[in-house]
Amino acid sequence: MCRRRRRTRRRDRAAGLLAGPGRGLRRAGTALPRHRRRTVRLAFRGVGHVSASDLLVLFDWNGTLADDAERAREATNTVLRTRGLPELTAAAFAGSFRLPMTAFMAAIGVDPADLAGAVADWNTQMARRPPRLRTGAAALLRRLRAGGALVGVVSAAGAQAVRADLRACRLAADLDIVVTDAADKGDALHRHRGLRTHAAYVGDTEYDLECAHAAGFLPIGVTGGYRPAAALADAGPAALIDDLADLYDVLTCSRPST
Repeated sequence: MCRRRRRTRRRDRAAGLLAGPGRGLRRAGTALPRHRRRTVRLAFRGVGHVSASDLLVLFDWNGTLADDAERAREATNTVLRTRGLPELTAAAFAGSFRLPMTAFMAAIGVDPADLAGAVADWNTQMARRPPRLRTGAAALLRRLRAGGALVGVVSAAGAQAVRADLRACRLAADLDIVVTDAADKGDALHRHRGLRTHAAYVGDTEYDLECAHAAGFLPIGVTGGYRPAAALADAGPAALIDDLADLYDVLTCSRPST
């Protein structure tokens, strides 16, 4: 479990990160719901533009780069069904999902003595189901790398499941860093923080954002994953985006497209 650090301006400056108020991001032609109007434009140390070559950008996999919330629910229900436990609706899955995975399994009724086994079964079920990449993910990774950024994945999911997904999505060559089985994402992120001047972590759960804060990364939430957008907004992301196509401009402090 990552520890929350106090979110102070001094801490952000020490980490080389400074968030400032600005214009909300949206899909073209889509009005922003009220909770998304808290989205901010970003600046690193007050610089008006950040070169991609100064960036380390790490992503969660499931629900962030992979558009697979329904796949995860199906895998979860298989785990529950084989243990004689009630299955989850889509709403119940979104409301109960949390990280680390052992905490999720405990929350949905798995016996405490069987948590590790249930997580292993979940990873096996995920690996058996074909992944679907989130729209714009491949183009974003390639654009970041073309600009000189270091990019990668830090995931709590098992190595077999994640690497099978990366092969299926043909993304392995587009990633500099792949970390799987991350029992504490905060620790995994912290080990990589010194690789570049500026660092951001992109995820779809409150846990992702908390771990980013704790490790000195700029926390960026992406909607449409495993957790509701309102829950992400309440977790205090530096930015909350709907579309990965917006992320490059957010990270380099360029003017977002409308």
